[in-house]
Amino acid sequence: MESAKVKMVLDHSWSCTNTWTSIFSANPISGTPRTAWKSSKPFLKHLGAEDSHANEGSGCSDSPQLDMTIDFDGAGVTSWLNGITHNGAATGTVAFSAGNATLGYENAKDRWKKFFPLKAKLIADVDARPAKPTQLQVNKVACKAGTTAIGIGITNPYFGAFMTDSDRSQALKSTWEWSKVTGATMSPMTAPGVTSTPAHALDFSARVAGAVTDNTYAFRVRATDPAPYGLIGAWSDWCYFRVDTSDPPVIGEELVKPEGPGKPGTYRITSTALDVVKFRYGWNGAGREVAAASWTNDSGKLVKAATVELTVLKYGQSNLELQAVDSTNNVGDGSIPISVDSPASPVAHWGLETDPSRGVDAALADRSESVGRTPLAGAGVGWTDGQRLVGGEAATFSGVGALATTGPVVDTTGTYAVAAWVRVGQTTVSQTIASQDDGDDASFVLQFRSDDRSGDGTPDKSFCFGMLSAAGSTPAAMSTVCAVNAAVAGRWTHVAGGYDATEKKMRLWINGVNVPEVAAPAAWKAVGPLRVGERKSAGVSSDKLYGHVADVQVFDRMLVDEDFTGKPALPSSNMVDEPGILTPINVGLWDFQNASACADPANPDGCDAPDGAAWHRTLRLTQGTDIPDGGGFAIFDNEQLDWVMPGEPGYGITTREYGLSQRNTALEGEPAQWQDVPVLRTDQSFTVSARVYVDSTAATMTAIAPKGGKQSAFYLGTRPSTVNGVTAHYFEAMVPSSDQNLGETYTRITAAKPLTDADEGLWTQLTLVYDAGAGTMTLYVSGQEKPAIKPVGALWNAAGPLAVGGGWYTPDNAAGAWTENWFGGIDDVHVYQGAMNAAQVRKITESPTEDES
Repeated sequence: MESAKVKMVLDHSWSCTNTWTSIFSANPISGTPRTAWKSSKPFLKHLGAEDSHANEGSGCSDSPQLDMTIDFDGAGVTSWLNGITHNGAATGTVAFSAGNATLGYENAKDRWKKFFPLKAKLIADVDARPAKPTQLQVNKVACKAGTTAIGIGITNPYFGAFMTDSDRSQALKSTWEWSKVTGATMSPMTAPGVTSTPAHALDFSARVAGAVTDNTYAFRVRATDPAPYGLIGAWSDWCYFRVDTSDPPVIGEELVKPEGPGKPGTYRITSTALDVVKFRYGWNGAGREVAAASWTNDSGKLVKAATVELTVLKYGQSNLELQAVDSTNNVGDGSIPISVDSPASPVAHWGLETDPSRGVDAALADRSESVGRTPLAGAGVGWTDGQRLVGGEAATFSGVGALATTGPVVDTTGTYAVAAWVRVGQTTVSQTIASQDDGDDASFVLQFRSDDRSGDGTPDKSFCFGMLSAAGSTPAAMSTVCAVNAAVAGRWTHVAGGYDATEKKMRLWINGVNVPEVAAPAAWKAVGPLRVGERKSAGVSSDKLYGHVADVQVFDRMLVDEDFTGKPALPSSNMVDEPGILTPINVGLWDFQNASACADPANPDGCDAPDGAAWHRTLRLTQGTDIPDGGGFAIFDNEQLDWVMPGEPGYGITTREYGLSQRNTALEGEPAQWQDVPVLRTDQSFTVSARVYVDSTAATMTAIAPKGGKQSAFYLGTRPSTVNGVTAHYFEAMVPSSDQNLGETYTRITAAKPLTDADEGLWTQLTLVYDAGAGTMTLYVSGQEKPAIKPVGALWNAAGPLAVGGGWYTPDNAAGAWTENWFGGIDDVHVYQGAMNAAQVRKITESPTEDES
């Protein structure tokens, strides 16, 4: 931020001549029409002062005087605004005083002034630092990671890079450095110069002046903002390249554009060097090989060439890396830029899970947009509440029943993939998640296997994708790709498998992570139904499932990363983010926009914050919880209730404030009966996030905690800790090892920076992510670069309500109580079943549901 100022317009002053007014940073205003300034430090920091006058009376020689505009500027205001933005706060509060920096002259009559509040403005000159350059190239050949050098066959190469800046209208200036590399020594060369190009252009380039000899070199580049800012971006990574005039050139051409990710494309690789014997190609390194053959191109020139077909495994931009290898093993590098559209939707999709808007029939219906959609049907399948989502029933298999379509879903001789969430309840026998057969035998099986896959002589707990080599084959003839011992009884796991007909490979993903692919047997066409919970073998139903299944999806293509992670909308488009298979499910959202303050708990129209998610749960607030006029956030102070008028219910009562999740349990048409209910399963992956500010940096407080029997499953808030020798209060999550108050241990995930007085009144985003598969918990704090992460193992399920503003604990030989109550504000409480990745957490932090005021 270059500079900032607060512009005020003075309406009237007592004095006829200039007197001083000071500007301070202040705690948030928590009520209307004025704040009671109950805090011991309403004026946090003196930012500056300006003198002014505008007497509207008749006692001055030039009365009445005109209104006066005053700019409160300088380093203090700029530093204050920089601090707010660094901490990720959406708002900041300033106060004006007749006093000086130490509040002297506060009662001086000649300093009295009246300003126009609606004419107040915050004006800032903001400049973003240029981003680190990416997509480095030499002669339009993409650079490799690390110190791996690409081969260049000319002696005066030119460099290229992609540079961006959030200030899109600015022209960036690029500065290049390059060096000759000899072993571990880098000898600087004459700089190729500085170029100036509008931001967001790939064509930042610089050509080497003069010829270079055969050797290895490295270059890097950085961008600089124009005057007056002159902000310098980070250096790019080094790009290593070698000049070798004997390396054969290689050129790539896209012959058949792939229809989308997960679909194949056809590419021709050529070289004008007639001593080339083979080509290498691949997406992440040129790892595949094909022999080079002589070919006469369209210009009648003899060249070496090969044509390959390859499945695209990424949405958007990709580089097909190429190499040409000649008879003396010289290697030339090249690449083909590939661009494909969004992944195609599944050809079949069954939720197999109910929620407030879907019953069993909807859970069995095909949600896909494909022609000829078909539901699943069958017998012996139950529906059990709360297995994956609290308030939702998942399809339950007990080794007896199964579900099936009326006909085939995919062509099993072509490319396809199948994916599902599964919770295995019994791990001593092999079981089927999904299969498709010809009425007698399954062509493919997505399964759990208990046999010895690791070869150590003991049973394993593995998830596998298998293909039968031919109809009528015995189980021993099934080829599989497996994630050995990836299954845990009672834990939900996402399992996906598929067959790539182009490359004749079988692939498997566990929680979105790809298991090394294996060669596939010859595929054959299964024209029978797709089954969930069993497979056919020699006409007999076998390998029945014991457990639960949800969200079964089938694709007529190979899966790609975006299928699991989701696809973010392009910044230049008006589209919205598209969720992925693993995108956590929003099970609770309280933004307090329509919340009601709680002065009288007996009032049926107050004391709650409605749920913005689809689960119709409310956050029941206790007496004393304040919601500023217009809503926006909740204030918890655990002090006397003094924001109501004398004589009104609750006036003067000292309260302990928090909110609990509740659901209306009454039948439709009957009076509401709100009862405490949980929001998420804490023994499965979850994410909770909230925007908070603290009124005290010296108190142990809990912002969010799900209630268990003896204590909460976690406590997200502030606690005293010692980090790098500094003892203070920190933002922290504390996790008990069990729901007991005797013999349990506690894991603490602590933020890197201690809380100081400057943090009082500043909004901060806290996000806690539990990954059940990895057994880790991660704490994200806005304004801090790196999250804190620790192993916590398996968590237990807290079956009580979610608490906002306090935590539950039961001391020895005593009744349980709400404790460690919050002092400050809480807003935008997000609750998700599922573990968010860093990009998804960043999206929450950057896009609060509303602005606090």
